[in-house]
Amino acid sequence: DMVDKVQLYDDKSENAKFSGIDDGVRNKTINLTLKQDKKKGFFGKADAGAGNDDFYSTQGLLNFFNNKKKFSVYSTYGNTRRTGLDWEASRKLGVGGSSNIEISDDGGIMIFGGGGDSFSNQSFYGEGVPKILNTGVHFDNKWKDDKHAINIDYKYGVLDNLGFKNTINQNNLPNNLLVNNTNNNFDNSLNQNKLNVIYDFKIDTSSNIKVTLENTIRNRSNTSTTLNSGFSNTNNLINDGSRNFNEVISENQIATTLFYGKKFKKPGRTLSFRFNQNYSNNQSEGILNSDIDFFINNQITRTDRINQFKDNDLESENYKTSLTFTEKLSNSISLSTNYDFSFTKSLTKLGSFNSDANGNYTQLDPLFSNDLNFDVNTHQGGLTFGYKKDKTNLSIGSKVAFSNLNQENLIENTVFERDFVNFVPSLNYTYSFTKQKQINFNYNGNTRQPGVNQLQTVLNNNDPLNITLGNRDLGIAFNQRVGLYYRSYKVLKERGIYFNLNYNFTSNDIVSNINTNQEGFSTVTFQNLNGKTPSSFNSYFDYSSKIGKSKWHFGVGLGNYGNTNYNIINNEVNQNTNLNTNARFTISRYTDNSSLYLNLSPGYRISKSSLQSLRNANGVIFDSYFEFTQKLSKKIRLKIDGESNFQEASSSFNTNFSQYIINTSIEKTFFEKDNLKFSISGNDLFNQNAGFTRSVAGNNITQTSFNNIQRYFLMSLSWDFSKFGTLK
Repeated sequence: DMVDKVQLYDDKSENAKFSGIDDGVRNKTINLTLKQDKKKGFFGKADAGAGNDDFYSTQGLLNFFNNKKKFSVYSTYGNTRRTGLDWEASRKLGVGGSSNIEISDDGGIMIFGGGGDSFSNQSFYGEGVPKILNTGVHFDNKWKDDKHAINIDYKYGVLDNLGFKNTINQNNLPNNLLVNNTNNNFDNSLNQNKLNVIYDFKIDTSSNIKVTLENTIRNRSNTSTTLNSGFSNTNNLINDGSRNFNEVISENQIATTLFYGKKFKKPGRTLSFRFNQNYSNNQSEGILNSDIDFFINNQITRTDRINQFKDNDLESENYKTSLTFTEKLSNSISLSTNYDFSFTKSLTKLGSFNSDANGNYTQLDPLFSNDLNFDVNTHQGGLTFGYKKDKTNLSIGSKVAFSNLNQENLIENTVFERDFVNFVPSLNYTYSFTKQKQINFNYNGNTRQPGVNQLQTVLNNNDPLNITLGNRDLGIAFNQRVGLYYRSYKVLKERGIYFNLNYNFTSNDIVSNINTNQEGFSTVTFQNLNGKTPSSFNSYFDYSSKIGKSKWHFGVGLGNYGNTNYNIINNEVNQNTNLNTNARFTISRYTDNSSLYLNLSPGYRISKSSLQSLRNANGVIFDSYFEFTQKLSKKIRLKIDGESNFQEASSSFNTNFSQYIINTSIEKTFFEKDNLKFSISGNDLFNQNAGFTRSVAGNNITQTSFNNIQRYFLMSLSWDFSKFGTLK
């Protein structure tokens, strides 16, 4: 009951609001305005739950605020899927990425979407069974007539993850195919400290300075044991081995920005300066033990053994300055020009040490050790023209970048240098029939230069069956993207129509060139692709509407996405084709006492490789999700939700995959304000929550199965508390 009103709208980009020139970019924004008597006080929540098989989950949050000054603390601890704050809790506290949240003078909270890390999500969806501690502190304030504003977030997290996975990989070769069966057990631990600071200073009505700082310190400990067996298409064993890798990693990342913006008296004329700095240091130590036996006709031909100490130190610095000037040439025509300069310096020390007769790791292996200095200087200039009149909004422009790459190998005493020219053309056209109905066409192109590891050989034997080599003669690729978007929404009828189509294609693409021998050992290098054009597309159509004057809503949709890409296998070009088509049917009904949501999504998938076209991963797929809540009495509510997943067997994998996951809970509230709640919940009642994926990448068709959190039951008690006062 803190919120007075909620407003959802498409906000202009920061550049458009600053320059006064509409660039057509819109961000979905929620504006939450607090009631007048709710702008001073505190509120919070505490819950704790315990269940069978030692499952537990606790969470607490507390927020103090006095108009423009706010202070929050929160913590989550448990071993269930819950790993952090949900949307409602993040909104109440004003946390979740300080750079994405602004709080206005009238109590409004501006929330923007953004990314995060392992501790930024509400739930865990990865491989394994997590145990997490996620805690944080948030503070923000404005003072001196709002000329100064500061926003501080500090987070501390610990994530322990224990798990296993099985991977079956079909490697399609020109006249053969190899199958690898890999079992991996892992025990990983992550300890993270993260600080975000934003300071904003409004010098006057026409200029401002904004400074940001982000510092992340991570310490990781990873233990991995892998068993691998490779077979030929005649089911003969070709390799069999084991690999143990234990490593400790320390990471330190620092990012700072400085922004200065100046608006001149003439509308649309602005000058802005931005400075970005990024620093990263990654140090790791570990022991790699690997034993692989190779076979011909079921007889061992050789054994490859590795017993090495790995000592790596990776350091990178990046500095970038940007200067942008905008000018409104007329009421409808605008001009924007910019110049950027960036400098990147990377130091890479990869040390591999073999053991001596006494078992000490003192003997440097020069083949798998490197000491590299890598520098890149880039100058970039851009020019964009904009036209906006009535219902039409058009922008067209391009950027040109000149890059110089210099790499020095201190072990081999060699120097490698390359120059690149990159182009980035763009076009964006929007026609707005009304505020709720518009069509948009956009085009973007960019050259893509090869990465340093594609140009320079940096040998790594962490995966002894796959070794990657560089190619200094690589040229740049050119990628182009076109998109079409249409939307129409009628507020009174709650009817929406949405259509989107995107197409992407690349000329002179950089592709992998893989040579795999009869033992299953692969050497990977890279080359530019001639005569073939990789492409991808995605499209969707969606229609949703309220049914008459009832509380029922329904929706139908059709989605497609696919790609065609290439790689070279044993000197033959391989074409990989992927296509997914799925329909969507939804129906929903929401009232004060009950709610129902149902989504059905049948589809068909095509995934194949030209080298072994009869061995594919084609098949029917079907996903569904439902959620049902019912108020059984004034204080008791029942909730049931579930999902099903089905993937049909294929010529590569001869078994169907299906699972049905049902979760349920019943809760009872107490007191007049229902602020004390007791609940009993059951997760994955049928005990079928098994991690499972099937995918195609290059000439490989892969099926992965991994462990997940499965059935458990939890009893929980939750308490909401608050106290508010009117500002004087």
